[in-house]
Amino acid sequence: MRKVANLATELMLASLFFWCTLTIFNMATGTLNIEVEPFDPDLEKCESYEERTIQFVLANDVIEDKKKVAVLLSSMGPKGYGLLKSLSTPTKPSTLTFPNICKRLHDYYNPKPPVLLERFRFYNQIQGPSEKIAEYLAELRRLSSKCNFGGYLNEALRDKFVCGLFDTAIQKNCFQRTIH
Repeated sequence: MRKVANLATELMLASLFFWCTLTIFNMATGTLNIEVEPFDPDLEKCESYEERTIQFVLANDVIEDKKKVAVLLSSMGPKGYGLLKSLSTPTKPSTLTFPNICKRLHDYYNPKPPVLLERFRFYNQIQGPSEKIAEYLAELRRLSSKCNFGGYLNEALRDKFVCGLFDTAIQKNCFQRTIH
């Protein structure tokens, strides 16, 4: 019984010594003994995973783009890698740049709605009965940011602002100002 206890103590001390040696070695070489968990779109947004991966490569002084790509590809898990592979076919994911991989994943997980749909939302926005004019205008500006109006933006905002006002007296006042 005593031999088993001594053996257990020796094993515990040996593993503790190994862990301390590994930690000291890692501190001396500047590498950290941590991993980036695989990406799970059900648990986090793509942007969060990208930020965590960037923090990992910064903490480990990974500077070269090829090494960043290697870290990302080896840590994203089989499901994420399979998706990236299909998004980049016929190009191999390992030949892409780190920003290009992040953009492909971001575009997949955050697709932009069609401009027509965004303009539909913009043109159907009206001021609510208890909504302040400043709030209504802020909402119109937010909606217009996705409409690709370009040089027509100010006119579109003005026209929709006036047409969507709840108070008809204010609308009439706006019409009179544009006439004069």
